[in-house]
Amino acid sequence: MQKLFGELAIVTGASGGIGSAIAEHFAAHGACVVMTDLDATASEEKIAEIRPTGADVSFQKHDVTSEESWCELMARVGREKGRIGIVVNCAGTFGNGGQPFDSITYSEWRRVIATNLDSAFLGTRAAVLAMKEHKRGSIINIASTASYIGTRAGAAYGASKGGIRALTVQAAISCANHGYGIRVNSISPGYTWTPAMESKMIVEFGSVESGKKVAASRNPLGVVSVPEDVAHAAVFLSSQEARMVTAFDFVIDGGMLHS
Repeated sequence: MQKLFGELAIVTGASGGIGSAIAEHFAAHGACVVMTDLDATASEEKIAEIRPTGADVSFQKHDVTSEESWCELMARVGREKGRIGIVVNCAGTFGNGGQPFDSITYSEWRRVIATNLDSAFLGTRAAVLAMKEHKRGSIINIASTASYIGTRAGAAYGASKGGIRALTVQAAISCANHGYGIRVNSISPGYTWTPAMESKMIVEFGSVESGKKVAASRNPLGVVSVPEDVAHAAVFLSSQEARMVTAFDFVIDGGMLHS
């Protein structure tokens, strides 16, 4: 069943593992998907995989930290594709993991906050402005379990993801109180095996096999999470099955936070 048939979705950070998986699953469920990123290469490769299925998927170069870029993107997509019904703010970056808190430079802090949190604010606001006229829409912000616990990813990363969760709640309740008909939710993945995570784990633990064993050991289920796990949650939160779900953080961590 195509749960998103007829919807128009924008997915940022679409060249990354999670963004790419979300875009692919949205397309499989009937959505017209616009993938955005600064790096076109990985997104175009994913589009080449998806298009033979008959899905309507395209790419737009986009700087998520730029207010002007957001305005241009929403205007262009709205003009060329129609009513925007789903926006997923997935673009993000890691901090310099493993360093002591007092070693974090202000420039590093600003880089991570701008890429992760500022972009989520700009994307959420742009989505609300585009959706409120039609009294419906779904916005999903990708947070992280690093917003709940201390991790090697560092304070800048954890703070940015904690800010995303708080932003999501505030935006969701505001939209509800003003009768916009827009739902705003977040997803907090735990250790998820993306290309970026694989690179980090190889450096830290020496091989893919060793890295996967460590990743699996960090949750009670003993299973390595993959981007498709996040994509399934994104499809649900964007569909009418979740029509009563807003201001919610969907944690996907194999029970790690409760162990």
